[in-house]
Amino acid sequence: IKGYSVTQGPGKDMIAPLLDAYDVDAHPHDFIVKFTPRGNTSGGTIDVSEFVREGDAARYVAAVAQDTDLPLRISFNYADEGKDQQTNTAVTQRERVATDSRREITIDLTTLVMNPDEAQPLVERFMRRRWNERGTVTNSLAAMHLGLEPADIRTLVLDDVSWTARLTK
Repeated sequence: IKGYSVTQGPGKDMIAPLLDAYDVDAHPHDFIVKFTPRGNTSGGTIDVSEFVREGDAARYVAAVAQDTDLPLRISFNYADEGKDQQTNTAVTQRERVATDSRREITIDLTTLVMNPDEAQPLVERFMRRRWNERGTVTNSLAAMHLGLEPADIRTLVLDDVSWTARLTK
């Protein structure tokens, strides 16, 4: 990535902010780590009948995060190309009257050199993603789906309602 320099420490800590900023999932694939951009289309459909029921438990649990658990304001700190690489901040915020949230998130990208016109769309996209991904479905799949990996996109048919989901584990 143009303008990015690494620091000392674990590789995971060095690239985690970049994965957040650029909407990329890192996941194991065979014996390597694969980087998959988010936003792909669904690779197929999984019907609720293919979920494994454990005892008397429901086949799946659908949940939506409360707005108080989601960010009101997100800041990206970055090295500003036009200001001799001094730290600058790109900020996006939801309307205070539209949410009960008071949470703030700051992502440290101070080892990434960019200009404000590059940073602002990144922080706005990150905010949209956090709010759009607030719904989750927890379920167990049958053995026929063992080939699925984190970051795969599938359409789940949950009792006649289609839900496009990205596998997380």
